[in-house]
Amino acid sequence: MPKDAYAMWNKLNKNIISFEEDKCIDCGECISVCPVGALVSSDFQYKSNSWELTKIPASNPYSSDCSLIYYEVKQEKIFRVTNDSHYTSLSGAARFGFDYSNLVEQKDQNKFELAVKSIKECDTIIFNSFITNEEAYILQLLKDKLNIKLVNNDAFKYKKFFAEYSKTSGKELYSGTLNDAHNGKLLISVGSYLKSDAPSVKYAFNNAITINKAFGVYFHPMGDKHIEGFGKLGKNIITANNKPFSEDAILYFILDHFGMNLPDDIADYLETQKETRTKSVIENVKENVVETIIDEETGEKVEKTKVVIKKVTKEIEYTYSKLLDVIGADEDFLNTIDTMSSTVFGTYLLENCDNGDIGDIITKSDKYILVIGEDCINHPNSSNIARLVGLVEKHTPFKIIVPPTKTNTLGVSLLCDLDEEVSGKTVGLNENADFILSALGDGDIDMPTLNQQEGTFVNINKTVVPTNAALPYNGYVLNDLANYILNTDVKNTIEYSKLIFKGIEFDNLDNYFANDLTEHRGYDLELLDVQEEDSKTECECNILEAQDNEYIIYNGNPINQFNEFTAVAKQLKDETVSLYISSATKEKLQVEVGDKIELINENITLILDIKIDDSLTGDISYVPTFDRRIKTINLFDDTKFSKVKIKKV
Repeated sequence: MPKDAYAMWNKLNKNIISFEEDKCIDCGECISVCPVGALVSSDFQYKSNSWELTKIPASNPYSSDCSLIYYEVKQEKIFRVTNDSHYTSLSGAARFGFDYSNLVEQKDQNKFELAVKSIKECDTIIFNSFITNEEAYILQLLKDKLNIKLVNNDAFKYKKFFAEYSKTSGKELYSGTLNDAHNGKLLISVGSYLKSDAPSVKYAFNNAITINKAFGVYFHPMGDKHIEGFGKLGKNIITANNKPFSEDAILYFILDHFGMNLPDDIADYLETQKETRTKSVIENVKENVVETIIDEETGEKVEKTKVVIKKVTKEIEYTYSKLLDVIGADEDFLNTIDTMSSTVFGTYLLENCDNGDIGDIITKSDKYILVIGEDCINHPNSSNIARLVGLVEKHTPFKIIVPPTKTNTLGVSLLCDLDEEVSGKTVGLNENADFILSALGDGDIDMPTLNQQEGTFVNINKTVVPTNAALPYNGYVLNDLANYILNTDVKNTIEYSKLIFKGIEFDNLDNYFANDLTEHRGYDLELLDVQEEDSKTECECNILEAQDNEYIIYNGNPINQFNEFTAVAKQLKDETVSLYISSATKEKLQVEVGDKIELINENITLILDIKIDDSLTGDISYVPTFDRRIKTINLFDDTKFSKVKIKKV
């Protein structure tokens, strides 16, 4: 560990930033900051000596932070994953989900020929975003050559979201980075279940509140106790359990509260949502009271005046926004927001400047962050949400961060011309189809896992970062198929690195942190300003509400599970596909841990175990979808929420 001042200061800070106070969540941060190496994972203990291991720099393959990791390898086996703990944090999935790779002893020519034939004859290739940029580029070449469809559901939604966002913002992509969040002074999260959707953003959120004394506002329909405890006993954070699908109302509220020079139609709509109300407040009033006292020595009467503070009840008028009714917040929430705003922006500014002047001053400080999560991208009216986010980007002081939903969702959305609908014969890359190319070893022909590949990802900071192969792979790769179909002779997949984005060869990409905190990892994308369009926003919110005998469930994963690859990692077997409920819901359903329940909706009926998530509050429960062998994804349509009936088995 370098003994520079920054590293030691940051390690001390990490010691005071806990993720949850009441239990270990197996994130491994204690291992990373242990100065003497006494804390190690049980899977590594007594298996090898650290000095025998070769460190291979790579990028986290499981979420879009793509954090710098090191695969520590000996004799073609990964023994552990480590990181530069004084510069970056890792989720438990990144640290402990390394122990699966697709072991293929030799190439199978017959399967190769069948794969080539299937691709040539298919109408659609279905794939997900757990691939490199180079593989995405190859898929686009195949689309152009064969005139076929490319279907990637999450990347398509992400691409569509920013097509609408650009119409109102004039920007190609969002402006914020994780570093902005770490240094923020006011952070708002809308539509992201931070604990499992974006652990790196959650860490930055907590870090800003704890270290920078920033203020945070967390909107999500599911309550999360440990988010509520960020900072010192949660004094600097407001959590609001908004109604499902009310994110448009939240964004209108943000525009109303922080917007400057808003378009006329937005300003007019916001004005219709305001009404004047009265409330009783107790004020301390100073009064001068004259008392007559007798001087004990002279016997003379002396009048003395003293100040007495009296509590007086007073009726005052205030402006209330009916948007709070739609969101599911209340007057206390509005009061807290006002108090927080006055603290951050300064009472004098709020009382003596108009919105435009405040905005000019705030913009200069560059410390205000809005996180837009997966719930917004998968919202029934995501196009409207995207346009509202664009307006927030343009007309408020907030920098926007929209974490890509999968590891390389952003890269795929930029490189591929994606289609929405599947048709005809299909080939799947790590997805179910008529013919399957699978890194899980369960398809018609094998493919390498991400720890067996070289290539690049585009991370949450819009940076193209490299990853290296830790383990050998002896089978065919996508590039082999492309060479045969495209009649090319590209020896290694990474030769495509010089053809994408800035055109830099893979071997020229750095992947390290300097001792002064400078990040030398790949290169940043060059983002363009785009032509704005006359695009109107919609004002109506279609709130999802449960009817009699119905419950609302959420498509959410446990904290260290992300996808089908973490599902087969041996060290992450503790988390299962169950119905995760709060203690309050447990009482309502009259169930116990270990009981089985039946989830029923119009698409499917599933029987799952019950698990209690002690950090969860409220009536909304979540169902994981990380294990595709269990068809829980069929409980949901294209959104993160669904209504079901729950019966105890």
